[in-house]
Amino acid sequence: MNQTILSGNLTADIETREVGEQHLSKFTLACNEGDRVVFLPVEG
Repeated sequence: MNQTILSGNLTADIETREVGEQHLSKFTLACNEGDRVVFLPVEG
């Protein structure tokens, strides 16, 4: 099992849907990188 820890601010509510018997979540995370903001799309 892989594990990742992300730190930042959610840009909107997390979208969750069922795919067969599993659940899929989708969101965008805003992270500060020095003097700029990086937006990370996350799906899983």
